[in-house]
Amino acid sequence: MTPPKPREGRCGRCTQTRPVFVYKPLHDCIDDIGHVDLVDAATHLAWFEEFDDRWCQARVDRRPRRLCVPCHDKEAKDEQEFIDEVLDES
Repeated sequence: MTPPKPREGRCGRCTQTRPVFVYKPLHDCIDDIGHVDLVDAATHLAWFEEFDDRWCQARVDRRPRRLCVPCHDKEAKDEQEFIDEVLDES
C-alpha cells in the first residue's frame, strides 16, 4: 500500500506552492499550563505574543502551520532554538 499523496498548497513560511505538511510543534505550553482561570489565561496569551511563541499562538488561533519539507526542517530548528533560549530560561 502506498502512502497518501501530500496535499498541494501554499507554504506558510516561504509562500511557494508545494506539497505541504502540518507542522506539529516540539513543545506545548498550553498542555503544560493546564486548566487555569480567565486572568491566568490572559497572562499566558500575552506571554505568547511578547516572546513570539508562534507555535502555541497557532494552536490558540486554531490554524495549523502547513509547511513544505525545506521549511519544515527550518521551523523545527527555529523552534528548538526558541525552546533552548526562552523556555529553558523561564
